Amino acid sequence: MPSAAPSIGSLKHFVSLWEDRGAVRAEHNKPEPKWVKVAEFHASIEPISGKEYFLAQQVQSSTTHRIRCRWRPGVKSTQQIRFGSRVFEIQGPPLNIEERSEWLEVMAVEHG
Repeated sequence: MPSAAPSIGSLKHFVSLWEDRGAVRAEHNKPEPKWVKVAEFHASIEPISGKEYFLAQQVQSSTTHRIRCRWRPGVKSTQQIRFGSRVFEIQGPPLNIEERSEWLEVMAVEHG
């Protein structure tokens, strides 16, 4: 269940949204995804812990973070959110907080 809408001041991380645009041939002719940046925006990135982590485990076994931003259409679970050198894989469908198309929340797992 999505939580209350975030405040504007909590959007302190400038992140980018990436999507896989097909495979390219790499070393030894092995296909690798070709990730392309499709947007940049401010968001909040919050680690999940305790009870929230337990509840998130019921949906996705590896969810580690909640990322919130202003509403933006077209965000999909097949995309990634990047913050600096950190990569977050979106888990499950993005949530339209309070169904008002003002705020978006995604659950994600960080890959190091």
